[in-house]
Amino acid sequence: MKNKQYVQALTVKGLSVAALFGVQVLIAHMAADRGEFGFYNYLISILNLGSFIAIWGLDKFLVREVSVHTEEKQGSKAWLLVRDANRVIVLNLILAGPILAAFFRLMRPDRFSWGLVFAVWALLAAMCFARSSAAVVRGMQRVIASEAVLNLLRPLALGSGVLLFAAMRGPLEAESIVIVAAGAFAFSAVVTATLSRKTVAPSTLEQVVDKIRATKKLYRTCFPFLLIGVGLPLLSNLDVIILGSLGNDDQVGLYSACVRLITLTTVGLTSVNLLIAPRLPVLFRQGKLDEMQAIVRRNNIVIILLTTIPVLVLITAGGLVLSIFGEEFAEGEDVLHVLLIGQVINVFVGPVNLICMMAQQHRLASIMTISACVIEAALCYILIPSHGVHGAAWANVAAISFLSIALSVIVVRKVRVNPTLTNTLFAKRP
Repeated sequence: MKNKQYVQALTVKGLSVAALFGVQVLIAHMAADRGEFGFYNYLISILNLGSFIAIWGLDKFLVREVSVHTEEKQGSKAWLLVRDANRVIVLNLILAGPILAAFFRLMRPDRFSWGLVFAVWALLAAMCFARSSAAVVRGMQRVIASEAVLNLLRPLALGSGVLLFAAMRGPLEAESIVIVAAGAFAFSAVVTATLSRKTVAPSTLEQVVDKIRATKKLYRTCFPFLLIGVGLPLLSNLDVIILGSLGNDDQVGLYSACVRLITLTTVGLTSVNLLIAPRLPVLFRQGKLDEMQAIVRRNNIVIILLTTIPVLVLITAGGLVLSIFGEEFAEGEDVLHVLLIGQVINVFVGPVNLICMMAQQHRLASIMTISACVIEAALCYILIPSHGVHGAAWANVAAISFLSIALSVIVVRKVRVNPTLTNTLFAKRP
């Protein structure tokens, strides 16, 4: 990777994190109260999980396969794959409608309305197509453009929409924020689809493909990616969802603010993943493990540089930073410190999940991911009733720690690459 690419990727990622964080602060202030902010985050947690179920792991699969097809100059095959992927997403979205209605009627009858169900379904659809089209752009080696549209332009559009709605209607309820978020994701989907259109274009091969067979094959092939795709956001949102069910919206609002801050510690990890994701499957298929190790090691050096400062800031001034959301949020400093433990471990082991998916270890990774979700769910139900937000935080730490260590062992033993930050001291493969 060229230094210029690192600078560009880190710049875009840094701006994206700032935009995403800034929008959350804006929403916290524009919401009618902390309860509405909490309910919005409760909905987003459900949709983050729901979108990865509806997308069926195709976003990860598309990055891997489109990158290979792009390397081999087979744009027509990539287009057929994208077309079949969109068909799977549409089918899943059709099924999601009644499921969402039943979920809200059973779990949150106090907030149930058909208007809410429709708004949430629209946001779900927009999230799915935005993420799948962004994955195609990443597979085309245009990772910076993909990140800029999905995680920079989108939150800017969301923030603008929130300000506009607030100016017209005053303090916002969660349903209004969801409608604005749907528009922002739809905007992102249209832009990324336009970016990929010239490279991933229709061909005459479309006429000879059995659509039903292709759809069935994608469902089967991408099932492990589905488990990973569902498991990872589930780890990030299950604690919020269960806290919302066992606690109250006020607690969810406080906890969600802490979770948003924790994402600052993973900027380095997610930034470098943008660059290496399309390269790993190509190098692995070519058997260039030494080059894979060199890329991961170089990226881990960047991770160390970018992670140290935010970790130290949150340790020493977590309460002060939390007060950005509002003075009442500062009381969550202890929760923030607990959550920080899990994220530090997650960063230390390196891009283990990405390597597993790109190096044909996705089946083992899916098993470990679902196991971690089971651990978190069990601990949430045990700890939240007696310890509240602190119980949710410790459940999250335990699950993330288990998954991080398990995946690092898989990468070392199966892929023969050392993904952890220790490879900055030892350059050779294990």
